[in-house]
Amino acid sequence: MTQTRRSGRRNEVVSQTSVVGTTRGRDLDSSSGSASPPFDYTKMTAGEIMNVILERNKDPVIESLIHAYISKIPQELAENVESEKRARSLVVYGLPEPADDLSPSISIDQAARLGRKERMHEKELREECKERNKQAKDRVWVVYRGELRRVQDLPQRGLPGNA
Repeated sequence: MTQTRRSGRRNEVVSQTSVVGTTRGRDLDSSSGSASPPFDYTKMTAGEIMNVILERNKDPVIESLIHAYISKIPQELAENVESEKRARSLVVYGLPEPADDLSPSISIDQAARLGRKERMHEKELREECKERNKQAKDRVWVVYRGELRRVQDLPQRGLPGNA
C-alpha cells in the first residue's frame, strides 16, 4: 500500500508496506551511509519490531527462538491477568458455595421496572397521601412499599436521632 504525502509544494509517494530493512517508508539499515537521523524504534508496535527482527535475522536458531517467544507472549499475558484478578478477589472461608441454579432474591424486572398499571397505582397512592396530609397539620401518611401507611406504623430502624 502506498500513501501520498504533501511536503512543501510537491507530492511524494511513501511506501507503508514493510520491506526488508524498511518500515513505514524509513530505512532501518544503519550501514546505509545516508545522513538520515537514527530510527526511533520506540514508536513501533511490538509486532512491527518482531517483524523487523525476523526480516534482518540470518540465523535459523534465532528465528525459531523468536517464533517460540512470540507464541508465549499471549499465554503469559493471560496468566498475568488471571493472577492479578485472583490477587484482588475476596474469599470468605467457612461459607458454602451457592448452588448454580440459585436465583437472585429479587429479579431485575421487579427491582427496576414498574409497568403502566403499577405507575398509575403509585401515582394514585401519592395523590391520596397528599390529600390526607393536607387535612392533618403534620405529615401522618406516607406511601411505603406500595401501600398507604401512617408514619407511626413504619418499622423503626433502631437508630436514635441526633443523640
